[in-house]
Amino acid sequence: MASKTTQPAPKPIAGYYHTVDPNYGSSQEGSSNNHVFVPSQSTASNDGSQFPLDFLPSGTDGGGWEIADSRGSLLLLYRGVKLPNIFDAAKGANPGLVVCEPMTRQYKEVPCSPEDDLKGHKCLGLFLLHGDKTRRFCGGGIDISLSNFKVMAALLRPHCFSSGHGVPVACMFSRSSVSSVFSMEREVKGAWRSSVFSIGSDWHIVKRAWGVQGIDVPSTIESFYLAGRACGSLYWGIEGTAGVALVLDEDTAGFSTAVLPEATLGSHGRCSFRVIGGGDGVMHVVRVIDNDLLKVYTRIHGGDDKWVVERLVRLREATGELPGREDGYFQGEAVIVDAHDTYVLLTPREKTWLFSVVLETMEVDRGHERNKYAGPGYPWELPLPVRKPWSPISRLFSCIEI
Repeated sequence: MASKTTQPAPKPIAGYYHTVDPNYGSSQEGSSNNHVFVPSQSTASNDGSQFPLDFLPSGTDGGGWEIADSRGSLLLLYRGVKLPNIFDAAKGANPGLVVCEPMTRQYKEVPCSPEDDLKGHKCLGLFLLHGDKTRRFCGGGIDISLSNFKVMAALLRPHCFSSGHGVPVACMFSRSSVSSVFSMEREVKGAWRSSVFSIGSDWHIVKRAWGVQGIDVPSTIESFYLAGRACGSLYWGIEGTAGVALVLDEDTAGFSTAVLPEATLGSHGRCSFRVIGGGDGVMHVVRVIDNDLLKVYTRIHGGDDKWVVERLVRLREATGELPGREDGYFQGEAVIVDAHDTYVLLTPREKTWLFSVVLETMEVDRGHERNKYAGPGYPWELPLPVRKPWSPISRLFSCIEI
């Protein structure tokens, strides 16, 4: 009887590369870059000197590079233009993309010169994927490295025949044959059909054609905001749609829409909700309502996929004894700065005063190093040691005692 293949447990996160969003009025003193590594263990060095990015091209400290995504031991970075314009840059712009492994201090440049076929396409986000050829299209996986990664760009272009409507498009970078990734045209949830064609260099578009029940999304890039990543899918909130999110399946590159619980209601939707995963493999939605009530929703799979409130905490009360807390905080809706499977980083709307909520206990914290950086954090894992290929000779020498 054949034994079942078990999935290896996910590797622990070694730390986060934290960034600073200038919209919050804070910066990293003494550094021209916008990323600092903070180890997960509180006992480790927290001076940001571990795993610097000073090996990247054209810079002594990684200056000018912005982090777009992380997966496993790799980081994806860009520079030269604002992210939405990376494939639609103005004449004379020189955008750059690299994938790097900070521990081994190696990197690979990814070509991103503007192509005529991508003119008018705005970028919703850039994402690292595993490039395992044994799977049709792999958004997850173990042991991602500089030899097997893929980069997926989520793009938006105006609809050719319907003014004000947009068409989401997935664009893939891979040095391998595209036919090994997408072998045939097929229907994808949301009535999109997929096909693949090359646009030059090593990028390929996964073309999305309107179906009978096409996805109705706006054409302006400003209407979208990345809400998070969970269970193999990416989520964008859409302003003015009362809880509707655009969803990109990393496994199929198919777009769809989903309705999330109270997700984008209110005037501050892009600042008040996030989509996260969890150790239980279930998607969760984190939402701030009534100015200071933080709720964690969980989907109960069944006939109608109900959402239930799993945890909640009143931020005004929970932060009352923290140092620096002012009485005027939480008169407006609290802002979610960043969110991950284990914690949520927040600030009052009145002033940048960072604190985090640990999701397992719903306790608040001001002392953690991550609370110094008002921006997204990107999880990072240590690369696995390189294994030497097995051979009878190596087996023989391994048995010889010296």
